Amino acid sequence: MTKRGLSMQQSTIIFLWDQYAAFKIFFTCLMSLESILGTALCIFLTVYMDKYWVSDDNLSIDWVLLSLAVILPMSLSIRAAFERREKGLRFISKLRSSVFQLYLAHATWNFGGGSDVDVSGFERLDHSDEVINLLMDILCDLSRLLNLPCVTRARHRMSSVGKKEAKKVNDVSKGLYYASRAEKMQQLTMKAEVLKSYNLGLPEGIRIRQWERFMCEAMDELHNLKQYRTPQAMRSFARIFSFVLPALYSPVFAQLAADTSSLGLAIIFATIVSLALSTFFNSIYYLEDPFVSSLPIAHI
Repeated sequence: MTKRGLSMQQSTIIFLWDQYAAFKIFFTCLMSLESILGTALCIFLTVYMDKYWVSDDNLSIDWVLLSLAVILPMSLSIRAAFERREKGLRFISKLRSSVFQLYLAHATWNFGGGSDVDVSGFERLDHSDEVINLLMDILCDLSRLLNLPCVTRARHRMSSVGKKEAKKVNDVSKGLYYASRAEKMQQLTMKAEVLKSYNLGLPEGIRIRQWERFMCEAMDELHNLKQYRTPQAMRSFARIFSFVLPALYSPVFAQLAADTSSLGLAIIFATIVSLALSTFFNSIYYLEDPFVSSLPIAHI
């Protein structure tokens, strides 16, 4: 077999595996109880309208309502979610590069040469170990903060049980944030003061302070991405109408059954419309928190 033929065969196999993976994600991750109930309601009303509703006129309901009431707000929400993910990746990259450069500065920079300051008592290995331990503690606290459960859902604002859950998580979040942002960053700053006491140059000291500022800015931005989401009103609006609106179109599906003399075809269309809207909303639900998701492939 030629390379071209082998490549075409591999492309076919890859296509089949991609389709299998897509359907597996759809049915195992994006399907939810809300999707099943919404679809069942839509099918029930379609069958009911087909059996008991009689009309001599062709019924026509404009689909613009569906696009404006559901598709538009969900499209805006998913766009905002992707923007948060992109920002999260950018700030993580900025944080990692600043941490790496800070460690290199404390561990490898040469200073004190040609001065009257005695640097013989300076233990570089011990100093660099203390710095890397501090950096690891800061990153571990930040990682724990970003992996806390999401407490910005509607139930965390409107129900007593949700408010209690949100308070517990927020108390832990504040402790982790201020421990890494205030206490340990202050200790890291004092490590640079140790280098200055051994005649660290002014340009080098300014550069270290700049990397520390970059670290703080990246940590603040990641904290903000964790705490703030798409406006709750828009999410609640999309949730309700993605569940209810397909059922309101059941007369259209019943009319389709009457026109084609096929109830099965009407049920298929009702199922597709309801599942498409509900799973689309579920995908937005998974993307809301860019750091934690019950869908393993949806978070950073």
